Amino acid sequence: MARLSLTVLVLLFGVSLPCHAETSLRIATWNIAHLYDSYTDRYRAYARTDDDFARLKEYADQLDADIIALQEVENAGVARRVFGMDYDFFFSTRNNAQKVGFAIRKGLIPYSTASDYTPLGLDRSALRYGLDLTLILNGQRLRLLNVHLKSFCQAKPLTSKTHHCARLSQQVAPLEAWIDARVRAQEPLIVLGDFNRRFEEEGNAEDGQWMWPIISDENPPQQHLHRVTQNRQSTCWSGQYPAFIDHIILDDRSAKWLQPNSFRQIVYTDPRVLQKKLSDHCPISIDLHIKQPNS
Repeated sequence: MARLSLTVLVLLFGVSLPCHAETSLRIATWNIAHLYDSYTDRYRAYARTDDDFARLKEYADQLDADIIALQEVENAGVARRVFGMDYDFFFSTRNNAQKVGFAIRKGLIPYSTASDYTPLGLDRSALRYGLDLTLILNGQRLRLLNVHLKSFCQAKPLTSKTHHCARLSQQVAPLEAWIDARVRAQEPLIVLGDFNRRFEEEGNAEDGQWMWPIISDENPPQQHLHRVTQNRQSTCWSGQYPAFIDHIILDDRSAKWLQPNSFRQIVYTDPRVLQKKLSDHCPISIDLHIKQPNS
């Protein structure tokens, strides 16, 4: 990725980038499957050796992203073993090892803050919080929400009579509320992470059964969402999981910065026996090219 070189910094709100006529940025999401400091017997199979961390770092280097939304990562200490010393890390305050976080390349971004989006936790239940990050890009605010939604309801209707689908269904309203608030404020947005939802297998009816029609209902009228995984198949682990559940979603304002054909998925080339030592999720990324207004 092209790196920024000017040293004029304007610290505004949240994360502030140097003032440039143009900014190039690679944004990614990666669920690194139970990447913890220590392991109970339940997750012992995911415990990483030094060699495993070295493999993960090789894939992180291939990804070469400026901002990575992380899921299932406990803290900055273990994240640093994957991404090295060139990143700053911010994690949700949820009292559980399975956190969401952001890795942000140092030097590119001189100052950063991120805050919990607790409504996704449904009154501090066992569900994961979102993490809300604000960037200032050439004087323009960009909001990112990192999510890891309820599992085990990947394609069933949200109205299915299962505990998992009922909980996921409850998360849809706060997710939509965050999106709609950004649209009303005319703030470009990106929602990314592990949605635990195979959107390609959903129906189109706006009857409350399907997540994508609810969150992309064009209400407010200016709301038009774009899913970069749409009409694509995952090749992670040789297509073992062909339907994406990790997604990157943009609105019209952020989509105008999307570089054509920049979507990438980094796939593992190691034997499948190492899946738990790497992840059952492969990282995906996009490139943005942001110009100053009227430049």
